[in-house]
Amino acid sequence: MTLTLFETKHLRIRKFTLNDAEFIFKLLNEPEWIQYIGDRKITSLYAARKYISDSLFSSYQTHGFGPFAIELKKNGQLIGMTCLIKRDEFEHVDLGFALLKEFTGQGYALEAADATLYYAQNHLHLGNLVAITNYDNASSKKLLHKLGFVYCKQVLLQGETEPVLYYTKTLYKL
Repeated sequence: MTLTLFETKHLRIRKFTLNDAEFIFKLLNEPEWIQYIGDRKITSLYAARKYISDSLFSSYQTHGFGPFAIELKKNGQLIGMTCLIKRDEFEHVDLGFALLKEFTGQGYALEAADATLYYAQNHLHLGNLVAITNYDNASSKKLLHKLGFVYCKQVLLQGETEPVLYYTKTLYKL
C-alpha cells in the first residue's frame, strides 16, 4: 500500500509515517519553524514519534487530511511538509507549508502548495481555504499571494498573544 497522495514534476506528496520521526524532529526544530509556526517541544525522537501518532495520524483519521510529507522524486529525500489543517477557530480548512532551510528559495514550496490546492479542490472537494502567517514572514506572504490568497484581517489564535495575518481563497471545480 502506498501512502503517496499526489505527485508534481519534482515532488511526491504523501502521508507521514512513524519512520519519519527523525525528519519531523529536524523540521520542527528549525529556527524558522519555531519563529513562524511555534515551538512544539519536540526534544527527542520519542517526542517526534508521539507528535506523528497523536497529531498527524489523528488528523488523517478524523478529517482525511492533515500535514503531508514533501519528498524529492529523484531520491526520496524529505524536504518539508504541506498541510491541510482543520482548526476549531476557522470555518474553512487552513493551508500550510514548511521546508527545511536548505530547500527554500528553489520553488518547491510553491510547487507543493499549488498541488495541495488542486488536491483540496478536486479530491477533497473543498470550496474555500484559509491560510495564516506571521506579519514578518515575507516569504510566506509572497507565496500566498502567488497562490491567489487574499488578505482579509488579523486574527488572534487560541492560546497565542500575537495576532497573525488571515488570508482566504475560493476554490473552483475544474
